[in-house]
Amino acid sequence: SSGHPVSYLEPMPESATAGNWAPVYGELLTFDDPSTRLPAIDRLEGFSPEGRCFYRRVLFPVSIIRGSFTVAWVYVGEEALNTQTHWQLKDIEEWNPERK
Repeated sequence: SSGHPVSYLEPMPESATAGNWAPVYGELLTFDDPSTRLPAIDRLEGFSPEGRCFYRRVLFPVSIIRGSFTVAWVYVGEEALNTQTHWQLKDIEEWNPERK
């Protein structure tokens, strides 16, 4: 191993761009040392590129400012990748009513 994080560019499921999606709010973290930080976050999320795990790390388009997009690594449940019906996102108010 080279000591660098193994990154897999996975295709975004076609269904991820279709439909009437509600926004999902979160934090976008950037690092000047991703080769150190990304493996630490992988461990926190229980992700291992070499083994079985509950999540996959995929590149996903994200809106950072109205009309401005970038791509970010997102941890997605394996079942969601294999089942299109699991790509339906919930409004944030459904699980966190204080966040508007």
